Amino acid sequence: MRFKLRVSLLLLTVFCISACTIQSTATTTSAEEKKLAAKTASLNKTTQKSVSTNYICKDNKAVKVVPVVKKNKKSKNINMINLTFNNLTRRLTPVVSENGQKYSSIHWEWSEKEEFSTLTDSTGKVLAEHCVKQ
Repeated sequence: MRFKLRVSLLLLTVFCISACTIQSTATTTSAEEKKLAAKTASLNKTTQKSVSTNYICKDNKAVKVVPVVKKNKKSKNINMINLTFNNLTRRLTPVVSENGQKYSSIHWEWSEKEEFSTLTDSTGKVLAEHCVKQ
């Protein structure tokens, strides 16, 4: 009799633990889906309200720049850009520049000058150079 009770208790415990684990995994998946949906919505290229600027660079590389105006808590406008290169889109913020405009993120740096623009990565390697507006 005791043996049957112990086996029943063990099976019940295993069942309860497995049920909790399955529910916890489902909750995590829905939370991850919500984060992914929010990130996709913020960089959704089909709903951009700004006009994009296309650049053609040396070696026929293409760069697309979409300006984004975002207000911060102090009601100041921050003129960021969404830059697309090789089917990757990154949001870049303005940085101080001696001449022209410069935008930067952890991955890329975009420098706009009167003659041409240049895209480099975080290590300084040139990704696209001599870019001209189209």
